[in-house]
Amino acid sequence: MKAVVTILQCRRAVLPYLFVRHVLPRMREWFPGPVDCVIVQHRVDAAGGGTALESLAQGAGGIATVREWTAAGRYAGAEIIGHEIVHRPYPTVPGYHLAVLAALERGADFHLMLEDDAIVIDPDCGRWDERLGRSEVGVYRRFHEINTAYYVARPSFDRRIVGRLANYQAFTWKRRMEPFLRSQLRTSRAYLEPSCAVRYHHREYPYTGLRYVVDCVRALAPDEVPLLDVDFGPGCAELPPVTPEERRRHAARDGARWVDRVRRLRAGAVQAAYRAIGR
Repeated sequence: MKAVVTILQCRRAVLPYLFVRHVLPRMREWFPGPVDCVIVQHRVDAAGGGTALESLAQGAGGIATVREWTAAGRYAGAEIIGHEIVHRPYPTVPGYHLAVLAALERGADFHLMLEDDAIVIDPDCGRWDERLGRSEVGVYRRFHEINTAYYVARPSFDRRIVGRLANYQAFTWKRRMEPFLRSQLRTSRAYLEPSCAVRYHHREYPYTGLRYVVDCVRALAPDEVPLLDVDFGPGCAELPPVTPEERRRHAARDGARWVDRVRRLRAGAVQAAYRAIGR
């Protein structure tokens, strides 16, 4: 078996560095086969599309930092694919396309997709074949769509979506990547251990938010916590840990809106139908 990790990177430098420096060597011990890591770098500012997605592309300072860290060899151990493709209505879609293409070209049996504000440390990666079973996709969060920050895909899923991802013009603020990925599923999804995956977000959900990221890095590489200031602002090392009570509150709020409950019920019905026919 072979695993390929792809990281979509634009203006955040630190979590991709921490993954390559501290997680990738462990993953290569845990996984029963070769593990490639490919960083897909968006090297230009793609802002200007007039949507909330611009926040994903802005920040010339961040792009400059990524460039400096790349030149300094901080991502040694990963292959770098750079591009300057600009699709302003949805700046990250070229990166998704190139990442899926990279995983297929390298013969991935399992493709771990990551964004540059997320990190996954999954000691069970060596059991992905068992954990996914007949599922094409494994997810780290019970979300009615597929969270683009982190998921694991089999090649059948990547082959299905790669051609559609190449049509950049089809993706806009009104046609998001998350529902697109969910719509391409032909099996039920497998649920992986949520505590293995954290990401930055301006709102806090279980394992989502800056303090969850800081807690993860404290456990992974405590001496590296101050580096988080580069991407997320000063004072990261001083942030208090997430308490069990806060974790419960965040879990209660996750998907609590009525529209989210309806979407989750609908997604659950589809999941149940796939399981009923052995998919």
